[in-house]
Parts: sequence; structure tokens; C-alpha cells
Amino acid sequence: MSWLKRINWPILAPAIILMVGLACLLTSPAGFRTETQTVSLQIASMPLAVSQSDTVALVDIDAHSLSEAGPWPWPRTQIAHLILAVHDAGAANILVALPFEGIDAAAPQRAVEAWGQTGHEGPATAALRQLPDTDQVLLDVMEQTGSVLVLLPTSDSNGAPLGDLAPLTPLAPVEFTQEGGEVFVPIGQTSASGFIASSAARRVALGLRYDFVGRPSGFYPVLSVDGTVLPTAASLPLLSNLDEAVQVHSEGVPGTLGFVDPVGMTSVSLREQTIATLPDGSVLLRRNVSAPGFSASNIMVGIHSEFLAGRTVIIGSSLETIAGADGGLVPRISAVQALTAAVVQSSDGTSAVRPFIFTWIEFLVALLGGALIIGLGYANRPWLAMSLAFISTAALFVAAVYLLNQYGILLDATAVGLLLIFSSTFTMVGAEDSPQNIRQRFGHAVEAKLPFGTPKRLIRNPKQLLEAADSRKITVLCCTIRDFADLQDLYKDDPEGLTNILHQFHDMVGNTVRSYGGTADRFGGATVLAFWNAPLEEPDHALKACDCGLRLIDALEKLNQIIEGQSYRTGKAFSPIHLGIGINTGRAVVGNVGSMKRPDYSAVGETVDLAKALLTASAQYGPAIIVGEHTYQAVKNRFALLEVDKLGIPARAYAIRVFALLGNPVTKASPRFRALEEAHASIFEAYRVQNWALAEALIRECRKLNGAIPILYDLYECRISYYRSFPPEAEWDGSFTIPVV
Repeated sequence: MSWLKRINWPILAPAIILMVGLACLLTSPAGFRTETQTVSLQIASMPLAVSQSDTVALVDIDAHSLSEAGPWPWPRTQIAHLILAVHDAGAANILVALPFEGIDAAAPQRAVEAWGQTGHEGPATAALRQLPDTDQVLLDVMEQTGSVLVLLPTSDSNGAPLGDLAPLTPLAPVEFTQEGGEVFVPIGQTSASGFIASSAARRVALGLRYDFVGRPSGFYPVLSVDGTVLPTAASLPLLSNLDEAVQVHSEGVPGTLGFVDPVGMTSVSLREQTIATLPDGSVLLRRNVSAPGFSASNIMVGIHSEFLAGRTVIIGSSLETIAGADGGLVPRISAVQALTAAVVQSSDGTSAVRPFIFTWIEFLVALLGGALIIGLGYANRPWLAMSLAFISTAALFVAAVYLLNQYGILLDATAVGLLLIFSSTFTMVGAEDSPQNIRQRFGHAVEAKLPFGTPKRLIRNPKQLLEAADSRKITVLCCTIRDFADLQDLYKDDPEGLTNILHQFHDMVGNTVRSYGGTADRFGGATVLAFWNAPLEEPDHALKACDCGLRLIDALEKLNQIIEGQSYRTGKAFSPIHLGIGINTGRAVVGNVGSMKRPDYSAVGETVDLAKALLTASAQYGPAIIVGEHTYQAVKNRFALLEVDKLGIPARAYAIRVFALLGNPVTKASPRFRALEEAHASIFEAYRVQNWALAEALIRECRKLNGAIPILYDLYECRISYYRSFPPEAEWDGSFTIPVV
């Protein structure tokens, strides 16, 4: 799974979120209808214009009614009186949406039971026994008036309210079982299905659907109980009798996701009214539709009763103490208020519709908007991307309000808006690693230091760019023009000529270093410092540095030819330049060590200092390239290397062996180099045990070999002469201490 670690998740996250969100807009993962939940939340928080129905009315047991007729619960006979008053006012349909829990407190049997406990039986008790049961009075009135009892969520299902019949459970949405088309489903009317037979009031389910925070968000026109289809309180007023059938419309193949085409129910037809539904058979609740409300106490005395004629009347209460209300961030709404809105939508045909084409419109808006937002983030405009997301969301919300108010069309602005906002939020995080941000922070000057091809690689994986300081193992190469002071004297009257030579020298070294995968760090006078294995990792960084050093020696010949031609044209004496190179491997701190306004990607530390020390010491050994011991260990099996010294470092409790880099693998394999390598090993073996005579004899023999280094041998003959006069300590390890530059 190493490929997972190479993925730049901050940059990829907005695109992943966008793709997942787009998929959720078109499908319903894990049975969660994204559009249903988000549109419900949207409708609940919309500032919609409220419209009242001409066919539905609410008789409300409000605070005024409780003050006039007494506290709740009212006696069942009083509720029967209210139902009769509504019926006498000419109501077309009556829905009783009140909780009936337990035995009526005013029932005669209550008094009989109370007196029976005292042991007193008399004429009063006998008279009470002759009084009609209040529950039966209410049931008879409901049957007489054709009223329907709506079972509220607050009803006590275990207490067998209003009789001994079981409540409507279990209820489930109607499932379609064929591929598209229309099905005529007969309405159930058995008591087992929840409908009470003669001498009992009919019962009907409330049929509300609740969202994920418990608010009424929709309703079902029909429900299923044990395979029998039942109308709910919202659609029952559309049926003239229970012998009618409902026409269920559906599309698609059951059990599949509607990615291209809708799958599920599309509408339910009851008599002449067709109610458009969501695929799960529900209808989204519009809270901006309502019915005129009239106080129950006024209706019982004939006030405002004329406004009930010909209407479907709901008898209920908007008080939380009677019918519970949902909570949340939006205004609270009671179950009766939600029922009223559902009945209005069914009766008046004002149910909001959601054409399937709107799913694709929302998909395209989210796709184009999300792509633009992510593009702005990658262009280092994260705040503009965030602003665009919020402005787009606000515009979608305004459009959704307009469409719902004017045309009853649902636009899912919430889901699209949340998707755009989430994408912009993660885009702001990923913008730190955007290509433009990398260029802006590190600048073209820093980019010019990096190996050829590195900027594009960093754009693909910018986390590899060590903007923050980091300690890692690198190989450092320091290169300079030897005897630069002599060159300055030669060009003291021609500053332009000197700078021209430096320009060509810097170009040669910088281009060669970058072509071998190195970072050309510092250009100072006649010296260039470069390093490998940062910012991008290079496993063979020591090998590449040594290859680069040898290539610089080869390129120097061409540079000298150019300088010679320029000297000939200007009439100046030609003095070829020579290079000194020090290479060292070890840990160093790399990163942006410059200021915020002038970034500078560089390396600092002891490894860099030792490379400079090797460069300084290289002139006394003769060969152009001197490498440290750690570099030698990394490349000894590939390059021709000869040990030339053991240097003690001031303020350090150790010494390092240093080697001269003489050639590539071809040179290393030659018999002449092998002979020279063996001779050098013998010289240092005698030298380090202070056998000065043998060491001098071996040096004389070594001078006769091909590839001998006369300057190095002169150095050691001088040292031997010195040590004869001033012998080192007995524990001397052959090291020679030099200052570190």
C-alpha cells in the first residue's frame, strides 16, 4: 500500500468529495435519500409565503378553548358535542386528531368504581350504572357523523385508546413490484387492517414522515399493513367510500439505484386527484400551506361555524401540551399542524413536485461549480473559491424559494450548496500545496536551482518539497577555480572579461549539476555549492555527485578552449583555469532558510562545512576531486579512488580519511590503477606506523608508476622530514589537522 503514501491527499480531497457528492445526488446510498433529507431541511428553513386553503379548516382546541371549556383532557361527551357542532355546520369530512389515552375521567363507571371501593351501594350508584358509556357515546357520534379518528404519535398504543381495537401497526410504505406502469390496488377495510367495522369509528394512520432530527418532513398518501393498502389521514378525504381503489404509478426496476432513470413510485391517484410522490412513496411537506383555524369553544356555541360548510375539518390542537411538537433550529410545528398541511396539499393539489430532470440540473450545477471552485483553489485563489461557494449557495436558495412559491417545484439547493461549501473548504486546505502556491512561495530563483525536471515533479507531488527545515542525509559538492587570485590579477584592468569568465563558469557548473539531478545552491565569486537528495529523494545521491564531479573536469577542457579563443581575440595572455572539488556525504539541514520575501532553498550543517574543508585542502594533494570517507564508502565499488590523507577536524574528537577521485569504473578496472592502489596502500601502512625510511622508499617507487601524483608525494616527503625532527606521539593515527573553513 505504499502508493497510498505517495498520494497528495490535501490536493486530491476536494475532487474526491465532489465525486462522492455527485454520486449521492444521483443515487441513494444505504437507503438514505439524500434529496429527501436535504430538501426537507431546506423547506423547514425557507422564508416562504404562506397560503391558506379554501377546502380545509382546523378547529383548534387552543388556549382560549381551554380557558372557556375547562382544562384538558376534556370529557368524551364534550368532544362528541364538538364533533356534532362541526357536522351540523356542514363539514364535508371530519378528522379527529386528538389523543385518547386511558379511561375517560368523566365516565360513569369511574364514579361507580370509586363508590364501590367505599362499600356504599345505593340509588345513585344504580342510576350511574344506567348512564351510557362516554366512550360509546363518542364512538356513536363519530359513526353517525362519518368522522375518522387519526392516531397521533402521542396515543398510548398499549392502553387500547377509545375501545379495545389494536392500533394501525405495523405500517410501511407501499412497495411497487413490477417494472414501471400502473397498478390498481384495492383499499383494505377489515378491522385487522385498522378500519373499525359497524358501530365503531374508523381509524386511520397519521402517515407523517420524519427527518433525521425528528421533524415532520413529509407524508405518505397511502401505507401498507400486512400487504393491504390503506389511505392515510392526508388522503382519506379524497375517497367517497372504502370500496374505491388507488392507482399507484411507478417507474424503473425494483431493487435498483436510479442513476440514469428514476426508480420507485411516482404518484398515487385517488378518485380524480393525483398526488406526485418521491420514489419511496412519500410527499414532501410544504410548511407554507395551511388552513384557517377556528377556536373549538367558539364553534361549540355557533360562532364562525358558517366557515366550516363544505370543508374537510380537522379537530385537533396546536398546543404542545395536547399534541407534541418537533424541535430543532427551525420553528416548532405540532403533529396536528403538519397533518393540516398534508391534508391541504392532498385536497387542493398543492403538493410540491420535483421533476426528475431537476436531479440532472442540480448534478450539472454541482459539477460545474465544484470544478470551478477546485480550479480556483489550485490557482491559489482559495478565498475566491470559498466566496463563490457561498454566493452560489445563496443564489440557489433564492431560486429554490422562488420556484416553490411560484410554481410548486422543488429545487434541492441545500445538497448542492453543502457540496460546494465542503469542496471549497477542503480546497483551501489543498491550496497550500497547489502548483501556483509553490511557485509563489519559492519563486523562480529557487526553481532555477533545482534539478532539470524537478519543478514538474514537485507539482505532481509538492509534499516532497521541504519548505520547512528538515534533517536528511545528502551529498554536498563544492567547486571552485583554483588560484583565482592570479586570474583576478590577470583581468584587473578588464572587469567585464573577468565577469564573463565567471558567468561561463557558473553556467557550466550549474547546468552540469542540475543535469545530474543535483540542486545548484550557492554561487559566490569563483565557488559553487551543490547538493543531492533534496528536495527530491535520490537513493544514489553519492554516485551522482561523483559522476557530476568527473563530468565537470571533462567540461572544463571545453571552457578553457572558449576562454582561450576570447583571450586571443582581445589580445590578452591566456591562463587556463583549474578546478578544485570537494565532495562529502552526511546529514544536513535542508529547506527554505531565506526570508518570506526572499526564499532560499539551501543546506547548512557540518556536512557542508566538511565539503568546503575538503575543497580547501584539495590543492595540496594534486587531483582535482577530493571526497570524504562517507562518500568513499558509498561509491568505492564503482569509482577509482586513492586514499590521500587522514584529516583531523578542529573542535571534533575524530579524524576522517580522504580520497582522490581519479576516474570512472573503466579506470578502476585497469591494471595500472590497481598497481597504483596497492602502492598507495603500502605507503600509508608504513607512514602510519612511523616507518619513515620505508615510506620514503615506497614513495620513490610509486613515482615511477603510471598515474602517479607528484604533488601528493612531495607533500608526504615534506611531512616525513618534519616528523623526523618533531616525532608525533606513540598513539598517533596518521592524521593531520587542518582548519575548517
